[in-house]
Amino acid sequence: MMHNSKTDNIEVVSNLIRLSKGEMVGVKYNRDKSWVGGSTGFYEPWLFLKISILYIFNLIRWKNLALILLVHILIKYALLEAFEVLTVLDNFHFFLLSLSVICIAAAGNIINDIYDVESDKINKPKRVLVGFKLSEKAAYNFYFGFNIIGVLLGFYLSNHIGKPTFFGIFVIASLLLYVYASFLKRTIIFGNLTISFLVGMSVLIVGVFDVIPAIFPPNRESQLVFFNIIFDYAIFAFLVNLV
Repeated sequence: MMHNSKTDNIEVVSNLIRLSKGEMVGVKYNRDKSWVGGSTGFYEPWLFLKISILYIFNLIRWKNLALILLVHILIKYALLEAFEVLTVLDNFHFFLLSLSVICIAAAGNIINDIYDVESDKINKPKRVLVGFKLSEKAAYNFYFGFNIIGVLLGFYLSNHIGKPTFFGIFVIASLLLYVYASFLKRTIIFGNLTISFLVGMSVLIVGVFDVIPAIFPPNRESQLVFFNIIFDYAIFAFLVNLV
């Protein structure tokens, strides 16, 4: 506990202590002795938590994930809802779909950074997080955590819409992101094709989960029109990322 003279309040703080030991330098006496010194400082625990969260957000590349969410929202509400297209996902389950995609993408970004630590030390030394700002163990824990959440949500949603086989999409995406980070990234052609395919799928998955299950004989033609529009968006995303 420490008294804050500015606010006249007692605040909770954590202390940092550094101890060091060395030879006696610049003295006439006790030259054969060792010098031991220490220092202590204080910081607010919430500040440490705030900084840690910031590192995690940078690790998962939150701006890219926000873009995925924005694309999903535009497809759902500016296209499908605006034209009164029949869909199967309510707002809550649509949110779970976006969350599952974001979690798997976040896991892919983490594993990519883990495998890129050595090269990033040379090419982008100031931007390296794993092993510096966050331990490799913590990074792996976040990787597995995001993957598990994303895949489990995919399993739930696949059964919710009556298409349990669609669960495979999430498993394949997770595996491809790992293979890309660990191997395919070193191959220019296959690496770019893999990640571009996954970018396209992050767009197309809205149509797969929200439009396809709502196709019936009477509305088949109109439903396929809007699914093809989403498919065109996915192709565009694929080509933009490929180039």
